[in-house]
Amino acid sequence: MKRALALTLLMTMTGLAGCPQDFRPVGFNMSDFFQFANGRTWVYSTLTADVDYVIDATMDPAIQVELENGDTATVIHYEKRCIDGVEECGAGFLFDLYMSEDAVQGVMVNGYETPEKGKVVFTNPLRLAKSKMSRGDDIVSTEVDGHTFTTTFFDMEKDGTIDVDGEPIDEILGCDQDVGVEWECVHLVVESDPPGHWLAGDWWASPGWGLVAWKRTDDVDKWRTIDARVYEGGGDTGSTDDTDQ
Repeated sequence: MKRALALTLLMTMTGLAGCPQDFRPVGFNMSDFFQFANGRTWVYSTLTADVDYVIDATMDPAIQVELENGDTATVIHYEKRCIDGVEECGAGFLFDLYMSEDAVQGVMVNGYETPEKGKVVFTNPLRLAKSKMSRGDDIVSTEVDGHTFTTTFFDMEKDGTIDVDGEPIDEILGCDQDVGVEWECVHLVVESDPPGHWLAGDWWASPGWGLVAWKRTDDVDKWRTIDARVYEGGGDTGSTDDTDQ
């Protein structure tokens, strides 16, 4: 984290050293990492041997939930599915996430649904990211589901345990996956106060593919992508893996 903060400071000082007309804002456009215009499907798995299921996720832009202010958010649906050879794993609905993005508020989690709590729509969104962020930047969301959340742009990471600059990442897996492509991911760390909200933890997202990995409060291990597809208008137009799970 210290190295990331030092890098951010260096980038800022470099910008200030030039003439005003030479100044360019630094940071990543977070809308590149979270896109809701096209449909997507993902399959997630863990590296924990005794986990006997995978998670299927679907995002259909036509499926929206209305928010209290009259806006809408896209529903991302998550289901548990038993792996081959397992007859009973508690398969079925896990949760829905309600998410949206705009140029002013950035990337937002607007609510969720779980079997335990039912449908929960936030009066104030959990702002997962500003519209543009750099390493070390953070954003605070207050009065969200009884919690205050702080999201920090931890790093940009590649597969394995290095960041995009080739530096090691201590004790935290990088943007690892099992789909045979090289992704670079933004790693967001979400903290809740009081601690322990189920949305708190580590989130990884890749340009064009959205949320490709996570390890949050209640997770036994990191959930990582083993298949991902994008489609428009209901037709499958691409896949990172043609192997059925």
